Amino acid sequence: MRAAEAGPGLYFQEGTVRVCPPGTYQPGYHLQGIEACKLCAAGVTTAGSAAVAAADCAYAQPGYGLTTCNSSSGCQAQTCSVG
Repeated sequence: MRAAEAGPGLYFQEGTVRVCPPGTYQPGYHLQGIEACKLCAAGVTTAGSAAVAAADCAYAQPGYGLTTCNSSSGCQAQTCSVG
């Protein structure tokens, strides 16, 4: 990895390499200038930080239930109805 690259699960913030927070992911290596991680779909999150693929977005957030999951795009969710 060169000094101006960030690896999978990482991104740049004001020139410093940071770990993608829960609910986001960053695939592959990328050059400085990528200032944010990609967001998981609404209602889903990752198991923790430094996720590297959409497929890591496989955990329902509170109030949501998983509807479909696949290895390339992760999971989709919908709100759960009470009652």
